[in-house]
Amino acid sequence: MAGNGAAQLVQLLSIPLLTKYYTPEQFGALAIAIAVSGVLAVLSSLQLNVAIVSLKSIAAVKRLLPSAFLLSLLMIIISTLLTVLASFVIYGGAMSAELFFLIVGITFFSSLNNILKGVFVYLGSFASLSKTFFLRALTIVSLQFLLAFLSVEDGLIIGLLVGEIVMFIIILFYQLKMHTVLFHLSKNTFIQLIVSLKRLKPFVIYGTVQELVSVAIFWLPLVIITALFGTAMGGQYSISARILWPATILVTGSIAQVLYHRMVNKPSETLGSELFFTHSFKLLYIPLILIAYFLTPLMFEFILSDEWKTGIELSKYVALLCVIFLYVLPYRVMFRVFKLQKIQLIIESCNALLLIVTLIFMDKYVVEFLMYLIIAFMFIQAMFQELY
Repeated sequence: MAGNGAAQLVQLLSIPLLTKYYTPEQFGALAIAIAVSGVLAVLSSLQLNVAIVSLKSIAAVKRLLPSAFLLSLLMIIISTLLTVLASFVIYGGAMSAELFFLIVGITFFSSLNNILKGVFVYLGSFASLSKTFFLRALTIVSLQFLLAFLSVEDGLIIGLLVGEIVMFIIILFYQLKMHTVLFHLSKNTFIQLIVSLKRLKPFVIYGTVQELVSVAIFWLPLVIITALFGTAMGGQYSISARILWPATILVTGSIAQVLYHRMVNKPSETLGSELFFTHSFKLLYIPLILIAYFLTPLMFEFILSDEWKTGIELSKYVALLCVIFLYVLPYRVMFRVFKLQKIQLIIESCNALLLIVTLIFMDKYVVEFLMYLIIAFMFIQAMFQELY
């Protein structure tokens, strides 16, 4: 958490300054690029990064890696076609060629990084992984400021792409330093890929679809707001998300990795004693909800200018979504440990579908009411996951 926290702090401190050089429309485009590439990166890796952690030996990891890289190369073609589809859904087909290629590039390197990060988690090399996150953050922020001074329109997105490339290079350095064979393609690699996909079906099929739905739901508010109210409003929402979600992801990501590592190595009957599942721990969420709703806008007023007034108002809704995400995290990890991704997929898909149907039948859209509606549906989803 210390290493990841330093990386998130670099990006957090840069946001108030970046808002002086980039417009809400540019932040909206960045958010859409992150959303689309995030969904496609999950598809490209087919959750093999998670499957790696479940393997029993380093030899098995080395056998899977060439197949995983080959799969990413194949899936990036499909991801490119899906990026075209996304451009029609979000931009009505008017996505620029430059934005299109930037999203494809981010998707490609993100999917490779996801797979390689799985090896770090398997080996328990969290310190090395944290260093890569920190150097990635420094690269992204430095380049975004440089491109702002050079008046490059897509500087925010270009900075993100270069950050992913730098992270890929650093991870390769650490992997080679550990004498881990990465690229060893042969005539048997494709056959090994088919065997691996069949053997790891709970991760590849159910896990991937479930993660796709989860990531899509994560970005659903941004996509809905951008589609209904335009890129500028999407940028206002995204600035709140860019400040609040990194801290949330820092906490949940670190907890999830540790919980997953613990759960796969502990008897199932003892899992109920984990701190995050106890009712006494859940009482802490009551003050968290109050802080999120009432104090978050006050904090945002100190760090953002009047140009971002709507983003300040939306921050309380984003904060509530972060609290719900934190609350449901241990259950999401447990679903994965017990290979219940199919059940989680059903819960999340039905909930998302019901939300979309509700929006379709609405006659008038108000952004505040829309956020209340999304929060209500996310809370219902969390309750169903806990009840199961």
